[in-house]
Amino acid sequence: METCEVNKPRTCKVFWWIVLAIIAVVAWQGWVFFKTKKIEKERFEYAAQVELNKMVDTLSTQFHELTVAVNELSEKISETKHEEAAFEKIFVEQLNKYKNIPSFVCGFEPNAYQPKQRLFGIGWARKGDSFEKVLVEYDYTLTRDKTEIRTDWYTETIKDGARWVDPYWGTALQSHLIAYSVPVCQGDAKKVIGAVIGVCRLDDLRNSVSDLKLGASGYSFIVSTTGTYVTYPIKDYYQQNKTIFDVAKAQNNASLEAVARDILAKKDGVGHFISEITQRESTVCFKSIPDTPYILCAVFANNEGFKQ
Repeated sequence: METCEVNKPRTCKVFWWIVLAIIAVVAWQGWVFFKTKKIEKERFEYAAQVELNKMVDTLSTQFHELTVAVNELSEKISETKHEEAAFEKIFVEQLNKYKNIPSFVCGFEPNAYQPKQRLFGIGWARKGDSFEKVLVEYDYTLTRDKTEIRTDWYTETIKDGARWVDPYWGTALQSHLIAYSVPVCQGDAKKVIGAVIGVCRLDDLRNSVSDLKLGASGYSFIVSTTGTYVTYPIKDYYQQNKTIFDVAKAQNNASLEAVARDILAKKDGVGHFISEITQRESTVCFKSIPDTPYILCAVFANNEGFKQ
């Protein structure tokens, strides 16, 4: 004891200085490690948002084309003589002009097509290199509480004006669709005589957003502002009109429910959650598609992001 206290005081001081130096080095390395990870994460999030913005621009162009096409057709219908041959001409012209749109359909108000004909709904759909006439053979004027058939493309448009229609199954095209619908007006008084829709296949949208992949297990999807899936890697989600909240509840995934609320509230930003697909901690970048009720989301696993 005397040796340490009397003969080796300098050695004891050196020992503790070494210990403090080691602690400082370890702390510095830890700070550098976590700072590096934070920087890498921020860089990857930025890169993801850049790619997201590019895809939003692409989708916005597609959706804008659909709205323009439907509005043009509405004006043509209002000016066209009420004969099937005349309608076929303008519908086919519009399908030839807008080759990414598979179908247009119009429904007339009761007795608006012909005084003695209560209802008349007609359209044309793309079928290979030709076009096929589509007749609306159900009462599209019935509201959703009175029929199991989706009629909101007509009833809600007549009531409230131009609108996007939530995903539905199109029997004529045998495909899941979203649609944009506008009223058809006639005369100087702009009397509403019907509604016309143009549609877009969900699988086509799904193929477009699948190009937005980040990391080995990254994926992208579109949701509506009500949380309904418009596209998703798991087809059942949008084919069954599921919402993010439906999936979060079924899987008891509180983080998914929380990030879903952020997505719908902010419509533009970044969130973090446990992916229901990969079961890993993930980041989602999301951004609304202008002039639509849809939000594009891109997901990547955090640890994959750090490796990029």
